[in-house]
Amino acid sequence: MPKVAADTTTTQKFFLKSAPPDGYIVVRKFNYGETLEAQKLGAKGVREGNVMSLRTDLLATQHYMFSRMILDHNLEDETGQKLDFKNVTDVSRLIPAVGEEIQALCEQMNESVVDEGNLPEISEKPLLQELPQIP
Repeated sequence: MPKVAADTTTTQKFFLKSAPPDGYIVVRKFNYGETLEAQKLGAKGVREGNVMSLRTDLLATQHYMFSRMILDHNLEDETGQKLDFKNVTDVSRLIPAVGEEIQALCEQMNESVVDEGNLPEISEKPLLQELPQIP
């Protein structure tokens, strides 16, 4: 039988170009439930009168991603204190280039490997056959 549960125990270490000379993060992959939770956190429905709109909260999404995926790192603040990615304030304080590079690496770890050329074709035929009319 195929193994389809996500392996969230395997990690990968990345050295950050934006945090020389030796800044690094150790990350793991999300499982499908965590992916859905991150998407849910990033989109919030807001009603303004009779209009419903969707607003995105990118900081909530990034905080969730960083706090769950980054298992180790050597990144510090200006006082030499190691950053805590479970703390939204520490995520917010990152230099933009560092935050963007970490975001890109996390997204790369979670990329879908579905090859659309291998997906089954959608049938044009109805799933249920029409029943004959009874007079």
